[in-house]
Amino acid sequence: MAAIPYNKHAVIRRSAAYGSLECRFAAYLIDTCLFLFVQGLTLYFILGYPFPPDLASDFLLPHLSIFISDLDYLSKFIYANLYFLIIHWLYYALMESSVRQGTLGKIAMQIRVTDLDGHRISFWQATLRYIGKFLSVGLFFGGFLVALFNHRHQTLHDIIAGCVVRVAKHL
Repeated sequence: MAAIPYNKHAVIRRSAAYGSLECRFAAYLIDTCLFLFVQGLTLYFILGYPFPPDLASDFLLPHLSIFISDLDYLSKFIYANLYFLIIHWLYYALMESSVRQGTLGKIAMQIRVTDLDGHRISFWQATLRYIGKFLSVGLFFGGFLVALFNHRHQTLHDIIAGCVVRVAKHL
C-alpha cells in the first residue's frame, strides 16, 4: 500500500488577544472624524471662509484663483495646519503613552497599545510609532498589510516601535 503525499499549507495562527486590522481601522476613523471636526471648526473661526458669498454657490468647482491670490489667507492656512500637525502628533503620542494606552477611538473599540511584554509604552516609543505611520502609508499602505501575515497583527510602524495593539479584555 503506497502512501499518498499530503502537503499541508502553512497556516498563520493569530490570537484573538491582538487587535484586528478592521478594529484598528474603525478606531482610526473615530479619531480622524473627531480631529477633522475640531480642525475644521477651528480653521473656520480663526481664518474665516475664503470665498466671497456670490461664489459660494459654485461648490464643486470653486474659483481657485481667489484662494491662491490671497497669499495672506494661504499663509495663515499653512501656518495653522502646521500647528495641527504638532497637535495631531501630541494627541497620538500622549494618549497612547498614557494610563489609558490608546486614543479615544482605541478606547471606544476597546484596544490598547502596549509593548511586546504588555506594558505601557513610553512617550518616545509612541512618537516613533507615530512617525512610522508615515512610512506605513508612504509604502502605498503596504505597512498595514504586514498585519495580515503577522500572528500578533503588527503593522510596520508597530514593528519599528516594538509595540503591539491588544484587545483590552485580554490584558
